[in-house]
Order: sequence, then structure tokens, then C-alpha cells
Amino acid sequence: MYKLLFLFFFTTFSGLSQNSENACKTVQSISSLLQTHHFQPKVLNDAFSEAVFTDFLQNIDPKNMYFIQPEIQVLNRHKNHIDDYILSSKCDFLEEIFLAYKQGLQRNLTVLNQIKKEEIGLETKDTLTFTKEARSFFENEAILKKIIKKRIVFDVYEEIAKQSKNKDSLLNVMPSLKLSTIEKIFSNEICKVENLINNPKLKDIFFADFYKSFCAYFDPHSTYLSIEEKNEFTTALNSSDTSLGILIEVNEKQELFVGKIIAGSSSYADENISVGDQILKFNTKNEEIGINCSTFEKINKLLNDAKITTVKVTFRKKNGTIYTSNLLKSKIKNYNNTAYSLVIDKGNDFKLGYLKIPSFYYDEFGNNPVSNDVFKEIFKLKENNIKGLVIDLEFNGGGSIEECVKLVGMFIDFGPVTVVSSKSDKPTILKDFNRGVVYSDPIVVLVNGLSASASEIFANTLKDYNRAIILGNATYGKGTMQTIMPLQQNINSTEFAKITIEKFYQINGLSNQRVGVQPHIEIPSLFNDLMPKEKDEKYALQNDTLNVATTFKIVQNDFSSAIKNSLERIKVHPYFKEIEEINEKVYQYVNQNERKVLLKFKNVFDDVHSLDAIYEQTEKLNTTDFNLNVLFTTYDLDTINFDEDLKIDFNDKMKAAKNNGHLFEATNILYELINKK
Repeated sequence: MYKLLFLFFFTTFSGLSQNSENACKTVQSISSLLQTHHFQPKVLNDAFSEAVFTDFLQNIDPKNMYFIQPEIQVLNRHKNHIDDYILSSKCDFLEEIFLAYKQGLQRNLTVLNQIKKEEIGLETKDTLTFTKEARSFFENEAILKKIIKKRIVFDVYEEIAKQSKNKDSLLNVMPSLKLSTIEKIFSNEICKVENLINNPKLKDIFFADFYKSFCAYFDPHSTYLSIEEKNEFTTALNSSDTSLGILIEVNEKQELFVGKIIAGSSSYADENISVGDQILKFNTKNEEIGINCSTFEKINKLLNDAKITTVKVTFRKKNGTIYTSNLLKSKIKNYNNTAYSLVIDKGNDFKLGYLKIPSFYYDEFGNNPVSNDVFKEIFKLKENNIKGLVIDLEFNGGGSIEECVKLVGMFIDFGPVTVVSSKSDKPTILKDFNRGVVYSDPIVVLVNGLSASASEIFANTLKDYNRAIILGNATYGKGTMQTIMPLQQNINSTEFAKITIEKFYQINGLSNQRVGVQPHIEIPSLFNDLMPKEKDEKYALQNDTLNVATTFKIVQNDFSSAIKNSLERIKVHPYFKEIEEINEKVYQYVNQNERKVLLKFKNVFDDVHSLDAIYEQTEKLNTTDFNLNVLFTTYDLDTINFDEDLKIDFNDKMKAAKNNGHLFEATNILYELINKK
């Protein structure tokens, strides 16, 4: 999975350097908070010990590249005793595991240097197996070395294969490409391990991984946080920043990708650049900086050097196409991740509103909460005489429950919104106490697999009241709420635990935990089944029901005909049929239990480019124009005339709306609902 890259792995942890004695105190503090406040605390026993031991080793060695079986067999003597160690304040086992871990890192580095000195040959009859099943640790150093060597051969061929879609042209220049590519792969791999070994905070990070494994056993949303993680360094640009206009992401191979393109920047103006493109190198007037582990600091310096105003960046698209772009640093105005609205004009004075709510945001000072912003957007839409409203909650990961209740209250006339249950207290019914509604006309709510938490409450409540049609895909399935608590009971605490303290339920007592919100109308979405879900989490809390008595007035809407007709339209529409065809091909590839690749260039090339046609088909599909006449609200039209950057930002949002197949179908549903009245 990609991670936002702005500090290029310079992870920091506050406080004194950890040792086993301090670690025990930290674990005991975490355990005390979990046992006292967690919605469903677990007993510290042998089952707990075995689970945390196994998960911890997997977290610090996810590819089984550092430990080998003889070491694991020695460490296994701790497997069923972690609970005893914690209760008796004896955490020396962590020092023993850390020593083995550091020795494993050093062995990995030694093996890499040995293979490099042996002048690795690429001619081999070996195969590399990719499997979804958990692997055992390798039996000995010789087998580990063999596997590392095979992976390097694959990585070399993979790197060369990515440089062109023409296999024959690459074969013709293979001799000249081999040496430089081998050097690059070794340099990256050695650099990654050296960075770990030489990190002065390695032990603190090691202990933090144990604390996180400890918390995760209780549920996937409970975790340990350093003060830096609590404060959560944000990568959003402020109004005075100069930037190329790209938010950069990095994957586990230390490769850089375009994560987001900022409106109004030189990157935005270059139509070649797309989200997901790989960044290969930066060129300035004085030097060329390739992408590898050791150059991250130089790249960071380049991006923040005010004296460097023009940068030539080389990119590679998913299909292998390589291109360059001359980018100019400029001041970029930042637009907060807030709600916004657009008007969809269906002709004959028939207008619909589109309201995008990216999250249920709310700051500690009560400034600009989402409920205020949504109220303003609805007012702007009503000024444009809309007859129906699409509320887009796709990719909305949730936020403030209080804001969610306020938002629901804008569309229902008084009544319960959700039921909150804690470990010990009586269930609490959260209600909308305000009579009347802000908006009373027909509504379609858009959701997808990454709509979670508060957005699920919102969608489910409007569904329970029969107030709106829910269109999209089953949502994430997070029916829990967390709070952050300090481990030290003082204002200078540098360590915290995020703990699941409550579960929320629908007003009929059902829960969306694990199952998500089930839409009235299921609509094909690209790669929907590959989205992470709560049900896939190892320690996710179970779905249950709550025996609670709530009374609420169901709105007398008959959606049956509109739902039936929508499903029939979706079934035959070429756009949605093509999505299903693409998904079937991608799922077939991804869901292979085992994939073996012969370590010959031709075979690796075929594996690397096996999905090229699908990538191209997907990019073309994402630019489908549904001929929606998308307009600014009258208020925004007046505003953007005085702000060119805001105009660019809104034009981008309008373009996205015109290419949105789900929005297109939502307008069809609203058109039918309104015209049958």
C-alpha cells in the first residue's frame, strides 16, 4: 500500500530511548487502559500471547527476510508466556527478540553484499513463486540467500521490462541495460537495510511495533501512538507554499508515484501527468537525481529549495510509456477538504443538486464544522431551484458523530439517528431534536467500499427512515468509535493509546459492523472487491444486534419502481458492463493463490505487462463523458470571478462530475422520482 511521502522515512519518536523495563511500564499502561475502557476487553492468556507473538514477528519481518527457522525455534519459547511476562513486569524477551532482529538485518545486508560480489548472473532456469498464503521462515541461511538472489533477478528484469512496451527493442539493448539496472537494484536493497541498521531510533520503532501488535489483538482500530503520530503531521500545502503541484507517494520498493495533482500548478496544466504515474528522476540545471533509497534526502532538499524554480521530471505510466515534463515551482493556494456543491441542469428548467461531503470534519474549536458548510451549500443549491439532491459519500471515511447527527437532522423531522453502546453504560440514543428539515425533496446517497463510520450512520439512518435511495456498493463496515488517551497522566505525556470504546447501532438495533451499509441499488465500480473491508481484518469485532426501543416516523416514499428501473438500466448500460468485464479480468489475476514466473526476461516481461491492456481500458473508461450539464451555483459563479485559483479548482470538480457514472445514474433516478409525482 502507498504511503504519503514528504519526510522520506525520517520517522521520529519522542521520549527517552526504550529498554525492556520502560517497555514493560508502557505495555502495562496500555493494558490497563484497554482492560478499563475497551468496548470488549480480552483476557491476557496463552491465546493472547501466541497471537501477539506471531503478529509482532510478521510486522517487523513481513517478507520473512530477516529471521530464519532456527532463530524462530529459539524465540518460540516465549510464544505462550507474554501474558505472564507482562503481569510480572519481566520484558527481557523483547531485548532477546530485538537482538535476533538486528542480527537478521545484519545477515540480510551481508548476504546482499555477498551476492553482489559474486557478480550475479541473470541466466537461470529458476522460478519465483508469488503466493497469497503465509510463508514459513526459511530453513537456513543458504535457502534465504537463494531466495534473495531469485528476487533480485526478478527485480532486475522487472525494472528493465518497465522501460518499454516493446519486448524486442529491450532485448536488443539488454547488455547495456543489465549492468546499470543490477547496480540500481543492489543499491536500493542495501540502502534500505543500512537505513534500518543505522537508524538511532530503531529500538524505539521496534518497541512501538510491539505495542501496536498488542493493541491490534483487541481490534484493528485500537493502537499505540507516539506524540508525532497523535499530532499527525499533515502534508496539505498552506497558502504560502511554493510547489511543483504534486503530492508524492512511495511504495514498499521505495518507488515514487504521483498521489495527487494540485489545481493551479504547472503539474495540473500538463495533461500528460496523471495520478498513479511513477516518478523516475528529477533534473535541474546542475544535476540529475534518480530515484533510489539514498537520494531521498536530496529529493526532499530539491523540492524545498526556493532557489530551484524549474525542474524537469521524468515519469512512467502504468502501461510503460515514459515521458518528461518541465515543471515550474509556484505558489499554490490550498483549498481545504471541505464540502462543495454543483448544479446538474437536465434541461426544461429541471435542475438537480450535487453535494460532495468528503468527511464529517470538525475541529476542537468548533470552527467551520461540516454541518455549517453543508447548510450553506444546500442554501446555495436551493437558490438555484433544484428539484432533487445527490449526496456523495464515496470515499468518506467518517469523522465526528455529533456532526453526523446534525447532518441527518437536516433531512429528517425530529427523531433518533443512532444508538451508541459502551462497555458498561446503558445504550444512548442520539437524536435530532430539531423540528423541521432543511431539505425535503428527493435524495440519492452515493456510497462505496471506502465509505465508513459516520458516513455509514448517515446513509443507514436515511435508509431506515425511507428518506433516500442508497446507490453504490456495500460500505466498509466499521461500526465502532475510538478515543485517544494518554499513557502518562500528565500534560506532558508523549505516548498515547487509541482505544475502541463504543459501538454504534442503527435505530432498529442492527449493526453495520463487518457487513456495511447495503445499498438499495448495487452498481458496478472499478476494483470494488479489492477495496479493504472491516470483515477482512483479523481481529474485527463481531456483528451483533442491540435490543433497544426507538420510535421514529418512516417517510412514506415508494422507491420500488425507481429502484427496479435503475437496476435494469445499469444491467444493460455499456459503461457498467465494461466495468464488470474489467473487474473479472483483474480479479482473476489478483485472486490466483499462486503465480509462478520463470526467471527469464521474456517471462518477466509478459508478467509485468500482463495488465497493460486493462490499464489502458481503465484510463479510457475513467474519461467517459456522460454529457451531464454541470454548472456552478449562482453564488460560486460570482465568487470565482474574483479568484482564478478557485475557478481552476471548481473546473476540476466539474470535470470529475461529468465523468462520474454513479452521479449520472443518480440523476436518472431523481428524474424518474420527481416526474412521477
